[in-house]
Amino acid sequence: MIRATRNMLDFFERKGMKYSPDIDTTKAGKDVVTVTYTGDNKDTIRFKIFVDPDEDNVAIRVWTIAKTTNTRQVAAVSLVLNDLNNNYRWYRWYLDDDREVTAAVDAVITADTIGAIVYELVQRGVNIIDENYPKVMKALWSDQ
Repeated sequence: MIRATRNMLDFFERKGMKYSPDIDTTKAGKDVVTVTYTGDNKDTIRFKIFVDPDEDNVAIRVWTIAKTTNTRQVAAVSLVLNDLNNNYRWYRWYLDDDREVTAAVDAVITADTIGAIVYELVQRGVNIIDENYPKVMKALWSDQ
């Protein structure tokens, strides 16, 4: 396990933040930690935290927030995602290659700062994603 990952998990434990004990590793050597929250509007918000082995950056992804099934939905949801990107500076929103709504944030860290930074970004992410989930779903279902 990367030292920065261990520091982050120690910080999570001090804050009482739950995470999956199964830490994965990518082919590129990044540690992957999963944190799952339940929101008021979205039942499951699953954060994947990718810790770079160089211990200088972290990537946080939330995949499958919603899924489009046709071209009209893609157009309607894309307008909402563009609006969210204009109004929220912490997470960027996009449709991935599977036409799923994704939220993402990247941060510059050190092994000593990773815990506080990722903790804060996850907390912000829970609020931002849960607050805006109804807007995404409204766009998704309004263009059926």
